Formats: sequence, structure tokens, C-alpha cells
Amino acid sequence: METPTKKIPTCVVITIVDLGERLKSARELSGLSATEVSRVLGCSLTNYTYLETGRNKGLKAEQAQTLTKLFNVRLEWLLFGEEPIRPSPNQRLVDASQGLSEAQLNSLLSLIETMKK
Repeated sequence: METPTKKIPTCVVITIVDLGERLKSARELSGLSATEVSRVLGCSLTNYTYLETGRNKGLKAEQAQTLTKLFNVRLEWLLFGEEPIRPSPNQRLVDASQGLSEAQLNSLLSLIETMKK
């Protein structure tokens, strides 16, 4: 009897230089300075600059999420360069509605229905 083989997931490699280039590009397109971004991330300007230049390989998951919201870009683009760069309008609406109460969601749906008329 053959022993079943376990599939091992392929390792994903993030090219640090490419990540840094995408960070810098998104920041500049957003009209933000490196100082402003470092403040939002809660890190030093030096650490953020190291991220953009590829010298720091320590981008945390929470930081990546914060940057995608700050720059209005998709996480897949930021980390891997996968197009499209920006989230679809529908995805932006879903993201923005996270954490709303049932009553708030109902109000939002009513507003949307009113806007369609």
C-alpha cells in the first residue's frame, strides 16, 4: 500500500527591492512624505526609509495592512506586484463597512438605495 504524500505549499518569495520600490511609488502617488508615513506606522523615519530602500526586510503584517489603507492599494500589489493596483469600488465599500453595527449597515443600505433613484 502506498503512503499518501503530503503536499507542501510553495514558498512565496517577496523581492525586497521590488517591495521598496512599490512602497515609495505608492507613497509618492498618495502625496505623503516618508515622515508622515513613518508616523502612521509608529516607526522611525530611518526604519521606514530602510523599508523603501530594501535595507529593512521586517515589514509586519499589521504594517502592510495599514499601508494598503493609507495608500489605497491592494495588498497583493504591495507585496507581490499583482495587478490591479487599486481595489475595486465594491471592495472598498466592503472594507469601509467592516465593524459597522447592524443598524449602521441598514442605514448604509438605505442610503445606497436612495442614491440609485
